[in-house]
Amino acid sequence: MIALTDCTLPGKPGDDLLSPRDVTKLLNFSLEELAIAIGVSYETLIERPQSSQVQTFLCNTVRVLNAARGISCDAELPAAWLLDEPLAAFKYKTAFELIQAGRTEDVLRYLNSFSGGFVG
Repeated sequence: MIALTDCTLPGKPGDDLLSPRDVTKLLNFSLEELAIAIGVSYETLIERPQSSQVQTFLCNTVRVLNAARGISCDAELPAAWLLDEPLAAFKYKTAFELIQAGRTEDVLRYLNSFSGGFVG
């Protein structure tokens, strides 16, 4: 499994690009599934992975996975949690659905509440 790295939102000089292929490995997705999740065509994902929309989504996904990994000792758990765990605090949407809806910061605040000792 590839290592999760910190990332910053794209658009800053010197930012490294995240690889769509690496993120699909983390999520056990195909490139087609990732393109659909991001809301871009497969061709855009492959030919223009540097696009702001693609890089923002990939970065947000990695940021949430990093935060979830900070709470769990199991290396496989964050991806399963991200994709499959309905969150009562968010009307039973998954963290991945919230990322798709542009609510990454809400998910990160939620995860930070756990690391700070609040549960729920």
